Amino acid sequence: MISKTAIALPLAASLLEQVNAFSLHRHQHAADKRDNVVWHTVFETVYVTAGAESPAETQQAFVQDSQPANAANAAVVTVDATPSQAPAAAAPAPAQTTLSTAVKPALSIPGLDGILPTKASSSSAPSSTALGFAKQGIAYNDVSMAKSFGKACGERCGWYYNWGSSSGGLDSGAEYIPMLWGPLDVHTSHWDSDAEKALSNGAKAMLSFNEPDMPSQANLSPDAAAKDHAKYFSKYKGRAQIGSPAVSNSNLAGQGIKWLESFVTACSSTPDCHFDFCAVHWYADANAQNTLFDHLEKAKVACQGKAIWLTEFAPINPPTDTVAISKFIKDVIPQLDSLDYLHAYSYFMVAQPALMDSTTGLSTIGKAYAAIAN
Repeated sequence: MISKTAIALPLAASLLEQVNAFSLHRHQHAADKRDNVVWHTVFETVYVTAGAESPAETQQAFVQDSQPANAANAAVVTVDATPSQAPAAAAPAPAQTTLSTAVKPALSIPGLDGILPTKASSSSAPSSTALGFAKQGIAYNDVSMAKSFGKACGERCGWYYNWGSSSGGLDSGAEYIPMLWGPLDVHTSHWDSDAEKALSNGAKAMLSFNEPDMPSQANLSPDAAAKDHAKYFSKYKGRAQIGSPAVSNSNLAGQGIKWLESFVTACSSTPDCHFDFCAVHWYADANAQNTLFDHLEKAKVACQGKAIWLTEFAPINPPTDTVAISKFIKDVIPQLDSLDYLHAYSYFMVAQPALMDSTTGLSTIGKAYAAIAN
């Protein structure tokens, strides 16, 4: 990775160190209560040398299990390389053969019937999975925005999640997927009660830890994650599809797909450790969309043929770059829908200024994701 040479706003020494180390991430865990949370958004643009496996991630951070403050007051930091450091050309597009011949693994669980889709907001038919809901999801932290986006998106958007285990008040019938962010008391103390409530409301899947491969996130070794995953998810085997811990697309040693490979190995030798699909994240420049599909292919191999969920993805371009981001979304969504082994995906995220331009109105980018003509 080429080092950054210009910083738009001052950064604390510790933050700069993490940026240069390619390990800072969007989510910052804290045990603060909802009304003590400060929402902040950080965007990073990083140019990488030719042949690098994965570009750096976007820097959007929020406190898990918390209500964000008004995003209009969010602090924004941009880190850029000089023009001379930009790559000469975009990486070549991925080969289409592997994408077109992928086979979806069988998923058949007694009692997990599909749900009826809501009214469509677009003429295009949503892509659905064996679990019975549309692939395209809504990642949110503000439930009122999630409801507004869900109404606009209609049947294209089939499921919701918020990095927590309680929906915060979604309408009945919404396919809410609970997540255990990490094996910390602030999350585990209410995990079982929330999980049971989600299951009683019809949840067909569960998500495990958030980026344990990243020091700024759940931060667990593969062995420790396998043990904790077994502890908190084994009781739900057969009652819902269970996801692996979600990994980043970092290419540093012991992170990203490498961490996932180690987790799969550790889980196979850990009593009661079970997962039905693997969850991954992706962030890079909009022009590097080919690396998204490379990342998904590598995840499929690491997950030994099980289904993949892309629970976070977005270009690292600033939200003002609406043309590039909207084009990215319109380009990749049909490809994501066509991948049989990809059972779910969700863009990061239903919030201002990403997919929303107000508490109730979709942004230009949001309209692209919801397949609404501008």
